[in-house]
This record gives sequence, structure tokens and C-alpha cells, in this order.
Amino acid sequence: MDLQPHKKIQTTIKTVLDGDTVILRYNGQEFSSRARWIDAPETKKWGQSSEDPRILKHWDWA
Repeated sequence: MDLQPHKKIQTTIKTVLDGDTVILRYNGQEFSSRARWIDAPETKKWGQSSEDPRILKHWDWA
């Protein structure tokens, strides 16, 4: 993929992974993009479990 810094491109959002990461589609190719300066809580992934109250609170906020 030939991307140049500060050049605008038209993409399509394929998937939102969590509050700060998306999968984009551009010219038939897919790539992930993470928002700078944003640190959103991670979402609970399928099959994950925890007894730790900090992690459970983290998932609640996600």
C-alpha cells in the first residue's frame, strides 16, 4: 500500500475493534488504524474471564 504522510485518502470502515482502533479498507486492502492520544479501555474478548476487580471494571467501562 502506498500511503503518504499528510495526504488525505478515502477509506471505508470495515470493523470497529474498540474505542481507539478500527479496521479500514482502501483500494481493496485492509489495515488497522489506532487513534493517537486516545487510550480507550479494551473490550472483553470472547472466552476471556477474570476475577480481578480492576479488569472487570475496565471491561465495564469499555
